[in-house]
Amino acid sequence: MVTSTRFFSRIAIFLITILPLATTGNSAEPLPTPARVELLSKPAHSLARYYETIKNAQYSLDLEYFTVEPCADITRILLNEIFKKIQTARQEGRNFRVRLLVDRYGFDSWYQGFPVPEFTSYLMSKGVEIKIYNQSWWLPTYNKRNHQKFTIADRRTLITGGRNIGDDFFGMASWKNFIDKDVLAQGKVAEQAEATFEEFWTSPSSGDAISENIDPQHKMTSDQIQQKLKERREKVLGCLEPRPEDQELIQELEKIIEEEKRNPVIVECPDVKFIADRPHRQDNAKTLNEDLFKFIDGSKSSLTLENYTFVPDEGIHELFEKLLKNGVKTTVVTNGMADEPETQMLGPLAHDRIFGMRGPHFSAFAFGTQGRPGDDWRNLGPSVPWMVHSKAWVRDGDSVLLGSYNLDPRSRKTNAESGIKIEGCPKFAKIVEDDIKMTASQSTHITSSPQYYDCFQEQFKGIGGWIQKLYLETIKDYL
Repeated sequence: MVTSTRFFSRIAIFLITILPLATTGNSAEPLPTPARVELLSKPAHSLARYYETIKNAQYSLDLEYFTVEPCADITRILLNEIFKKIQTARQEGRNFRVRLLVDRYGFDSWYQGFPVPEFTSYLMSKGVEIKIYNQSWWLPTYNKRNHQKFTIADRRTLITGGRNIGDDFFGMASWKNFIDKDVLAQGKVAEQAEATFEEFWTSPSSGDAISENIDPQHKMTSDQIQQKLKERREKVLGCLEPRPEDQELIQELEKIIEEEKRNPVIVECPDVKFIADRPHRQDNAKTLNEDLFKFIDGSKSSLTLENYTFVPDEGIHELFEKLLKNGVKTTVVTNGMADEPETQMLGPLAHDRIFGMRGPHFSAFAFGTQGRPGDDWRNLGPSVPWMVHSKAWVRDGDSVLLGSYNLDPRSRKTNAESGIKIEGCPKFAKIVEDDIKMTASQSTHITSSPQYYDCFQEQFKGIGGWIQKLYLETIKDYL
């Protein structure tokens, strides 16, 4: 009798242990888990938290980004801190693993001519493992980008949201800067993000950087080829080797970190999940759409969003129409027509959607080109334009979805996206919503602006405008 009791006890313990594991895979809804969360909105504060997270990591860093700007000051400072962590660990005889996964498009479209193979070789020589996602040139596959953006430290700290790694995402670029938002989260949600990273890291779509033929026409001598390779390596070193002015910025970041320790704005939330798509070669790769649809459809009283674009396709458009029909107060903050990256492309299309939704429960704001109060921490001045890049949603004043998902056809149909969903946490939701309201206060209320509507109408005037609109609708999936 005692033996049989022990046997059944052991079976019960085994089932209790193994059953939760069966529900934590990528194909299932992540389990609710509490976490300490902090909004990273202001550029200086956000960069300080990135730097602090890297500096405090003890044994691992995993970074997955659409774009890492190789010659940015931010990239140089963060990478050199990573190199220092690896070197210190080696000297102490312990492991410190760093993995970086970057989308191919993030290099090719923004940095044409930059020696990517030499860049990756340099990082590997410093101890960083690096892979490039989707190096296919076949158009249907080429369009399936990894648009996710997150850093995981020690499997317990996660930073995720809309930012890539570059000066323009932290208010330090002299040509243009972005208003953006990330969330820093501490807890088991970091392990959920780690599972996504592992799936993308081990995906057949992720591989070493493809070498480049620097003499495709076979006209260079051996000495000329060696000289060209030397120049390419020197270009990488010129971007990544430490500079004297870096230390001044690091001291400023450390000062910000110390000041904010006295008054941290960290919120304990009961239900935090990391949600993400899967690599594009997997079945049902676009899983984040369902999470977003449920989040929108669950709105009872209000939905506030700040997004890089506002070009909802028919499915999401119908959800918005349903909300407005049910009296849900819906507020959209996005970029103005002249501020879109594809100036004559997504801008008019976005505003076509906005004006098609006009009603008593719908408000839309087009951000101008001036930064918000406190954003210009480098004193770049009013000549440097700003635009919205964040992708944040607040529902009913108590739930937040924040990540990489632009409200456009690419995020809906082709890009791999990710984000963090925080439900039942009104204190944090108020912080995010207040931040969106700050952006709206610097914007034009376009749904109540006849002048703005008239300007928009000019974009699609006459037969030429009709043809332009038809063209935009046809190619929007590839913008």
